[in-house]
Formats: sequence, C-alpha cells, structure tokens
Amino acid sequence: MDMKLLFSLKTENVISSNTICTSIINNMNDFRKKGASVEFCL
Repeated sequence: MDMKLLFSLKTENVISSNTICTSIINNMNDFRKKGASVEFCL
C-alpha cells in the first residue's frame, strides 16, 4: 500500500476521532460532572 495514502487515511481517522471527542466534551455536561477530560478520548 502507498505510504502516503496510508498516512492520509490515518490522519483522517485522527481528525474524525478528535471531532467526536470535541463533540462529547462540548455537548455532554454529564461527562464533565463525572470528571472526564480530553485524555478520556485519547
């Protein structure tokens, strides 16, 4: 497999994971109350 393509796919996965993580942090106050932090998503 082309390494550039592999890297591109991996980068997209990271970005999409970060988007989900940000969404959870911003929208779910229940997680905040339980003490969840950014590390929870990593």
